[in-house]
Amino acid sequence: RYFIEILHTESTISDHVSAAWKIPGSNVFKVIDGKSLAAFAKDRNDLDDDDLPDDWERRYHLDPTVPKGENGPQGDPDSDRFSNAEELRLGTDPRNLDSDGDGISDYDEINTYHTNPHVKDTIPPVELQQFPLTSAILPTPMSWMIAKDGSLTSVNRRGSLDFEFELEKSGICIVEVSAASLSATSYNPPIPFLAAVNGVTIGSASASSKQYTFSWMTPWLPAGKHTVTINNRNLRAGSSLALHSVKLLRHDGEDKDGNGIVDWLENILLRSDSVNSATLSSTTSPACIEGIARFVGEVALKVSNEEIEVRSGIAGGWYANVALDKVKDTVLHAAFESGSLNQTMNITWLETNLLTCPAKLLVRVGDSLKVRAQSEGENSSYLITCDGEKVANVEADGYSILTFSTAGEHTIIVQSSDQSASALRTISVSAVAADFGGTFDVASGSTRKWTLPGVPRDLFLQSGPILTLKDLDRNPGQDRIVNVTSSAPLAANPVVLARLYEGGPIVASTSVNSFFFAASTVTNSNSIIRILPDGTRVVRAIYAIDGKIPADLSIWIEMYVTDTVFANGDNWYELTASDFNEKGEATIDYYKAPGKGTPFICHWIRPFMEHQTDDQAAQPTTGN
Repeated sequence: RYFIEILHTESTISDHVSAAWKIPGSNVFKVIDGKSLAAFAKDRNDLDDDDLPDDWERRYHLDPTVPKGENGPQGDPDSDRFSNAEELRLGTDPRNLDSDGDGISDYDEINTYHTNPHVKDTIPPVELQQFPLTSAILPTPMSWMIAKDGSLTSVNRRGSLDFEFELEKSGICIVEVSAASLSATSYNPPIPFLAAVNGVTIGSASASSKQYTFSWMTPWLPAGKHTVTINNRNLRAGSSLALHSVKLLRHDGEDKDGNGIVDWLENILLRSDSVNSATLSSTTSPACIEGIARFVGEVALKVSNEEIEVRSGIAGGWYANVALDKVKDTVLHAAFESGSLNQTMNITWLETNLLTCPAKLLVRVGDSLKVRAQSEGENSSYLITCDGEKVANVEADGYSILTFSTAGEHTIIVQSSDQSASALRTISVSAVAADFGGTFDVASGSTRKWTLPGVPRDLFLQSGPILTLKDLDRNPGQDRIVNVTSSAPLAANPVVLARLYEGGPIVASTSVNSFFFAASTVTNSNSIIRILPDGTRVVRAIYAIDGKIPADLSIWIEMYVTDTVFANGDNWYELTASDFNEKGEATIDYYKAPGKGTPFICHWIRPFMEHQTDDQAAQPTTGN
């Protein structure tokens, strides 16, 4: 037995590698048959090399000799949307979609309720209403149709539909959608779709060729009329989203406080709607208060009946700047789920003792410090100056408020009140401001430079999981430049925060417009519009964008085959915002050498070419 290491970079979808050896005494290399090769040395408890232990597979009646299909790591025999590999990691039963038997699937327990799929700690919802599919409100006639199997099937690639309902009493409901993807060909890729209630997105999913049921919790809804919207985000021609059922459900149970949420569910929601207790004390005012919420738009903060602006953070987070009372603790009232969940807490403004604090302090522009000068065991008074101006004579048991309203370095000097001695202490305070300059645009799957002249390089930038931010090396005095890479599967608007330091107060925030550009190989929209006398095929390709189209959009498409040119006679073509219609679609014509069938072009796609080269950050798109 031999160990062979092969390093290989895939270039096209048909790439492969072969290993050959020269038998001793022979000058001929012979390719080793694939049956004699294994990716790794065999694990005696995983003889089919599928990373599923054989004893685990036998326990759940999976075939330990078959590494594919239902028996493989990507199999899902119980149709709970967890693969066998995920079931192994989670410790759940791959043959039972509800491992603990409490009426809620393992997938929903982990992703919707955030409960333990091994413990019966939930109660299944009861059905309030199943919407007749024929009652759907369509944006345009014939954009959806009832299929022979009774499903409601999309006719257009993209589009939405509504279902209206009325609640007799307020509360939280469950929207349950059973859906699948359909395709006119053997290739049936997943179709993404969103679910919303009253315009607020409550969840997203991808429908596959296998019919699945998806469910999401709504925000807290008052009694009255409401609307469920299903938004089909399909980009591929010849594929359709099929809705088999749309239902409205609700959880029953004891509700001791009468807030419209059953008690066991309320305990779950309190994990998703809260204020971060670590932010409830601050050396500066306003204090940067942070928390989490299922729906940030449903968070309401008040201090003395004055509403506080709440801003979106990262991944369900939020933050607010709360001005603090200089005499006593500030009482903050936080309301979640449209006021059905409430918290009241005190925020403490911590004093800064100028005789013991660090010699360098960092604050945001507009922040105030509650300063004191006091030595242990002494009862002396002190004179404090800031930037050469007298602040106050501070007694041992008193304090003063210093506000830093301009960016830059500020100097605080502490002296005895009679000024008979030199400075006892000098403190440098850096006041920092930041301005992202508005929304930034980046194409999903690509990297783009973001120049940030208004964001100091010392500030810590934070983003969610679908964005990667990497500072570029710059000389002192040069503007900050960050490489932004988006991995969002479709359009998204992730938030970026600038903090004073990692984990520190938020100085500024913005959102990034991550749009998805679909080449003609994704839209499946190439068609021959005519054939020239010499047999040259004139092909029309449709490209599409999911999300907001940037005003300064520039997408360069480069042919890298010799028998194809664009209609402009070049092997380069630039798409700009004006090329896209109201559906987010653009068409390009190209000439392909004589041949059979409708060809797809082989090209490179380069969104925003400011920093990309032939070898860097380009997206190859292949075709036939």
